[in-house]
Amino acid sequence: MSPDDGEGARLRLLLLGEGDLSHGALLHRLGAELGRRPGVEAIVDIVREPRGVEAMLVANLRLLGHLDLQPLRWRLRYSFRARQRLRRHAGTVDVALVNTQSCALLSAGLMRRVPTLLSVDITGRQFARLDFWDRRTRAAAISERPVETLERRAYAAAATVMAWSEWTARSLREDYDVPPERLVTLHFGVELPELREPPPADADGPLQLLFVGNFARRKGIESLLAALPRAERDLELHAVTNDLAAPQPGVHVHRGLAAGTPEMTDRFRQADVFVLPSRADAVPWVVVEAMAAGLPVVATPVGAIPELIGDAGVLVPVDDTDALADALRRLADDRGLCRRLGEHGRRRAEQHYDASVQLPRLLDVLRSCG
Repeated sequence: MSPDDGEGARLRLLLLGEGDLSHGALLHRLGAELGRRPGVEAIVDIVREPRGVEAMLVANLRLLGHLDLQPLRWRLRYSFRARQRLRRHAGTVDVALVNTQSCALLSAGLMRRVPTLLSVDITGRQFARLDFWDRRTRAAAISERPVETLERRAYAAAATVMAWSEWTARSLREDYDVPPERLVTLHFGVELPELREPPPADADGPLQLLFVGNFARRKGIESLLAALPRAERDLELHAVTNDLAAPQPGVHVHRGLAAGTPEMTDRFRQADVFVLPSRADAVPWVVVEAMAAGLPVVATPVGAIPELIGDAGVLVPVDDTDALADALRRLADDRGLCRRLGEHGRRRAEQHYDASVQLPRLLDVLRSCG
């Protein structure tokens, strides 16, 4: 930290993390927003997804099962690249935000030199318990031990560990013995859009459903498509995904839409209900975006989803197409319920996930790390 004292002290901040999924876009957004704060210089450095030979080296070797150590190889590649970048910036930044622990496994020594806030959406043990990709065996448990050893070292070396949810924080405390005084629970938050006037309780026309997610099979698109005819109601689904090849009756596919674009904002504004029947998930950002847009949420109780939703939606069991159809039928029959759940979601977003509130809190945590 610079010699200046107090809340207005000059802060040179590094945001370092993986480019997989939406993490890279998140860090770029954080960098832009934090960099506009007085006295803050934000440097964003993203470890891109593996390509070419690197992609081959971390590919899944299914013939070996869990003995292929793919999770370890994948994390070591990201951690090696991140360590190179962290070393490059050491001595020139006051504090680093590293997202996630997959980029921190090989940097315990450096994180003791560069005060680090380590951001965690899902721990290694939680990821293993999702049990979506392969059935866990004794070999799986053996293959996870090296990752856990390195993960523990990373948590111990960070100045502060930041959990995106209480679900994550609980695993950090109970599975990894991170002490409460070095653990903070904080979601980065989303911008709250201006709300449209919700449709009246006696609105006519199909109930407009919205699904957003790549890796759509994991996100439960198959269950959703199967539930539509079973609901026996006038439903229209808009699926924002690159993984659904072609539309079908009552289903519209929107490919290539990026978060935060006017086109994506439009999809939320035109929807009545957001549906995400995930089979495996951590802290899905899009659920918070849906609540911020005033939409009721239909989802599954996996990961932190129940914590995110609270009283703003309906939870159905994983892969239970009939329960999902029942939930959609109930909302189609009761537009007033849709409106009430959407209002609950907007309130939750305002209380817990408003970026204008969360980012100053994040900045306070970063300053305390230095």
